[in-house]
Amino acid sequence: DLLENNHDSNTAIAKFFLRKPSYPDNDLCYLIPGKPESLTACGFNSTAKTFMVIHGWTLSGMFESWMPKLVSALHERKRMANIIVVDWLGSAQNHYVIAAQKTQAVGQ
Repeated sequence: DLLENNHDSNTAIAKFFLRKPSYPDNDLCYLIPGKPESLTACGFNSTAKTFMVIHGWTLSGMFESWMPKLVSALHERKRMANIIVVDWLGSAQNHYVIAAQKTQAVGQ
């Protein structure tokens, strides 16, 4: 389970954000795994293509500059697409071996 406590997004191993074309670098809408109402609240379009953007291991603990650029490029090509950014920075900035061990849980 990606959330230790389904009601507390601060304890998530991974967080999922639906990015909008007008705000490609801001996490404005949090999708909660197992809560389909969060898809509706965020304006998820079930008839549109969906892209998942996920970063890898990081030393800095921050998103790389390519993330918002990729989101913008995807929105330019597929304006109505759902772009979900997966944030697992809390685990990705650990020692590489520890971060690598957590990738399976993040991917689920």
